[in-house]
Amino acid sequence: MKRDPTEPNRSRFYDSSLSNRLSLLMEWYVVTDDAAFSDAAVLLVERRREPSEVGSGLAPLREG
Repeated sequence: MKRDPTEPNRSRFYDSSLSNRLSLLMEWYVVTDDAAFSDAAVLLVERRREPSEVGSGLAPLREG
């Protein structure tokens, strides 16, 4: 959620664009050399899912 600048008492749903999410995942892959990030990017493109659904593909990273 992001606060609406024109209506301070209202919040609006905000999500990054598909291209921004893909760029971020690929940047993380380059920095970490962890294929889970590139796999998540491919999954995002192939299935065009919501980021929360693709996030499950990153579960191994969260678990350590």
